[in-house]
Amino acid sequence: MDDEDGYEWCELIFAVALEQYKPSEYEIDNKLKFFALVLKLFVEMRKEKAIIEVKTVNVKFKFRSKSYAFWVFGIPNYEDRNLYLAYLKSQLSKLLD
Repeated sequence: MDDEDGYEWCELIFAVALEQYKPSEYEIDNKLKFFALVLKLFVEMRKEKAIIEVKTVNVKFKFRSKSYAFWVFGIPNYEDRNLYLAYLKSQLSKLLD
């Protein structure tokens, strides 16, 4: 994923996730569930398969025979768009390496 295309993909996924997401009153739940939705959209757009599990303090993601854990403490708040998009591009690029 090159820089320009990668950022455009992230912006598209982020915009769709914002449209679909229904926040709860708990910030930790919001961070984890929003990120899980972003991962789901990423997998759907790539027409691949994955397992996504939202746990108490992390999101477990099994993709292309590898397992990943995304901890709530490392996921930025999705309300900070620029920070979230930078984080998203970084994480999604790692998944495709």
